[in-house]
Amino acid sequence: MYCYTGRLFEEEVVGRCLWNCADYVPFRKAMTIVKNFQPWDPTDPSSPVMNDFHALLCEALGLEDYSLIGIYTAVGSPLDLFHGIDVFVEWNNVFVTIDLTINSKKDEYKADIILHEEDVYTEDGRVNRARLQEVAHYTALLLEAASLIPAPVFARKMEAKVLSPLP
Repeated sequence: MYCYTGRLFEEEVVGRCLWNCADYVPFRKAMTIVKNFQPWDPTDPSSPVMNDFHALLCEALGLEDYSLIGIYTAVGSPLDLFHGIDVFVEWNNVFVTIDLTINSKKDEYKADIILHEEDVYTEDGRVNRARLQEVAHYTALLLEAASLIPAPVFARKMEAKVLSPLP
């Protein structure tokens, strides 16, 4: 499709986290810090793709109050570098993690969902809104399912990985 690197693709789609540190940070601490270093209001992302995704996700969850969903970019942070998370969604203290990639053959990942370039853009470079809507519905299912599990049973609610990527 495009001739650019994975990092440029990630930054185009979700922006870049304002926390720039190359040192290892444990997962939970990295997520907490990333939340405090956002280039946008997480409830109203400035990235056109993430703004569309945010609206589609709120609709999939049947939410009228869009401020209940936060979308956080982790690109360039230790959460990205060491834990493979480019972006995460938060709803009711439940998280779904996402990894973006231009590698169409990538099938191993640490995030709950992997988004390939063709999931985000059509061949002619437009936002693949139909695919984003499918991803939003899938994300909503993960958020709803994880919110039903008692916290002591499932400590980080979304720590278990999705066994198969989106079809």
